[in-house]
Order: sequence, then C-alpha cells, then structure tokens
Amino acid sequence: MLLFNPSPGQIVDRLSILELKLDHASRQAWFAIQGEIKACQSALETKTPSVEKLAVYQVLSYQLREQNKKQWAFENDVRRAIKHLSDPPSYEELLDLCTSAKETHLGNEVRAKLVAQIDALFDTVTEGKIYQ
Repeated sequence: MLLFNPSPGQIVDRLSILELKLDHASRQAWFAIQGEIKACQSALETKTPSVEKLAVYQVLSYQLREQNKKQWAFENDVRRAIKHLSDPPSYEELLDLCTSAKETHLGNEVRAKLVAQIDALFDTVTEGKIYQ
C-alpha cells in the first residue's frame, strides 16, 4: 500500500541522495539502497515532462544533484565540528559550527527551490517549506 504520492521533484531529490549514499554504504546497505533507487526510478518513469520542458528538467535535476553533494559536505562539516568541540568550546569552534549550520540551512533553501521548480514543470504543487 502506497502511503503517499511523491512529487517529481521529491523523487529526483531522493534519488540523488540515494546515489550519494551508495558511495558511502556498506555492502549490505548497498543492496537495500539499490532497491530504493529502482523504486524511485520506476516512479519517475511515470512522470515525464513534456518534450519542450525536458531540457529544463535535465538542468534542474543536475543542479539538484550538485546541491545535494554540497549538502552532504555541509552536514559532514557540522558533524565534524560537533565531534571536535572542546569543553568548554572556544570562540573559533563555535564560529565554525555556526558557519557550517548556516551553510546547511541556506543550502536546504536552495534545494527546496529546485524541488519546487522541478514540480512546476509538471504542474505539480507541493506544500513547500513551512516556518513559524
């Protein structure tokens, strides 16, 4: 039973994250990730943009993959900064952590916009980011 119907942008986003995970996965996890990649590819096959929008779709998909690579690095920077904090943390350590956290946040904003742009090519409306 399918619990949700992901948008094309959400599928492309998930697919690019899974492809990044493959580079870091154990052998056992690799097979599970491959199964999810196949499911995403299958779901994406049913959602093809019109011919006139295909080139834009390909560019946006590439940009989203590249942004997810940056996000992976930003999130690793945050993890590394937290792992190496002294007790009490120095000003420089806190500044590095805040800078990495800010880059992660801003990168997620870019990522959300790319997902929305892909969805717009399919005339799909998603909920977007919700903040207070």
